[in-house]
Amino acid sequence: MTAPPTRSWVATDSDAPVSFQQSRSRGLSTLLIIGPILLAWYLSTYLGGTAGHEIELVDIDISKVLKQNLALAKHSWEHGVLTHALLELQNPELSVFAGPGHGFDLRNPNPGATLEPFPEGKLPMCGRSGRYDEWTSVKALRYAAGKVQTAKPMKKGEEWWLYREEQDGSAADAASLGWATLLLERAGADDPSNPVAVGRNAYGEAVDEMVDFLFRDHDRGGNMRFVVGLGSTVDALRGIGQKDGVSWAISHRVHSPQMWADYAYMSPPFLAAYAVARQDEKWLVEAVEQIKAYAEVLAVKDDHDLKGVWRHIVSQPRHLGEDICCHDEGLWLTGNAWALAGMVRVLGVLEKWQPNTRTRAAKSTNLDDSKRQYGRTELLRMSHEMLRAMHGRALQAPWDDLLENYLDHPPSREAFELYGPNNSDPAGTALVASSIYRLAQLETLEDLSMLDWADKMYNAVARHVDNTGFLTPVASVTGVPSRELVKRL
Repeated sequence: MTAPPTRSWVATDSDAPVSFQQSRSRGLSTLLIIGPILLAWYLSTYLGGTAGHEIELVDIDISKVLKQNLALAKHSWEHGVLTHALLELQNPELSVFAGPGHGFDLRNPNPGATLEPFPEGKLPMCGRSGRYDEWTSVKALRYAAGKVQTAKPMKKGEEWWLYREEQDGSAADAASLGWATLLLERAGADDPSNPVAVGRNAYGEAVDEMVDFLFRDHDRGGNMRFVVGLGSTVDALRGIGQKDGVSWAISHRVHSPQMWADYAYMSPPFLAAYAVARQDEKWLVEAVEQIKAYAEVLAVKDDHDLKGVWRHIVSQPRHLGEDICCHDEGLWLTGNAWALAGMVRVLGVLEKWQPNTRTRAAKSTNLDDSKRQYGRTELLRMSHEMLRAMHGRALQAPWDDLLENYLDHPPSREAFELYGPNNSDPAGTALVASSIYRLAQLETLEDLSMLDWADKMYNAVARHVDNTGFLTPVASVTGVPSRELVKRL
């Protein structure tokens, strides 16, 4: 198993390939999957009736939302996001947000109202001695089992993803299936599609391969590292680790160095769960450091009003060419929402998990209280900087409780009156609201008045869910930048 590096924040000069050939094709299904399923998280796991909510909340038919999402998911990140959403919706006790009971008041939480997400310092188990008789009784795990690849690569050095179908060039998207795959390993599940693997811990091997792939420096066509700007201390690479005293970050893309805000939701939470599964806190450290590395490059630093908001994509070279995917240094709402939600999930592991001293891995990293507090402080700083900037944008647009698709410029009342909600995006707005509720559930939300803002966003999003379970209009992700809004298929 490749180990993460001992980190050193030193900038260096390096060369990068002149051009890269790649494609980014995501189906129209992605237009509709994000927002509704995140609403489902809210309704199931922390709405709990109306306790603590001063605003009457709009109801939606989650069964229809789920039906549409299950029918539309096509790509690895969609399957991963949907799998985890199913866990949080139907089996929150198997997630880091082990669910509060009905009537849970986010403004006055009762610490005894939640389950321990990591019993005895381990991932929760499905099986005879676990929380369910069989893992097959958990819909999210049945769904994930049908998507995860367990066959070994043909030869050392081949690209490896957890997702069993064709990839779209992302190194990290398939890692979104990682949490569920680790639960399948914990349950001792066999992969019915891979008879050769029966009885050999196939799902555990699969996640180990995924981590090796993310952390291995593939020598595929030149020096893949890059430095972004003189102010950056991060050397971002297609692989990850440390080389010549320089810290690396995992590139979101395989064939060229690119940092996407989306990455923070796909890979770091998987690494945090991997820390629990392997009883080794170095992977939790790595999850935090990956987010910090991305923030170092993507976060706005020189604009007081937007400090902490992330650019969508920074690539090396900065301009890849019109026919090469992808570059978008705009402040895309949904990219920021992904980053925020990823931070919160990693924070949840940091807050809730302590290793089992009886089963700690040999030579494993041990985080003392000061190091844990450092990681906690950094995640809270980054998440709250982002939230404060987005809240500032919201206060500039009292006529609309949805956030705009891109946050680069102040909202325009004239544009809203001319185009209606077509400059706003309920999908990204939903994930921002979800993250605020989750921070409150973890008792780490610094400003509880933000819950009122989250309630307003929730209601605005709910009103955009039609009677068939679609959320519209949402940002198109069939092209980058994602500036077009699409109403529905």
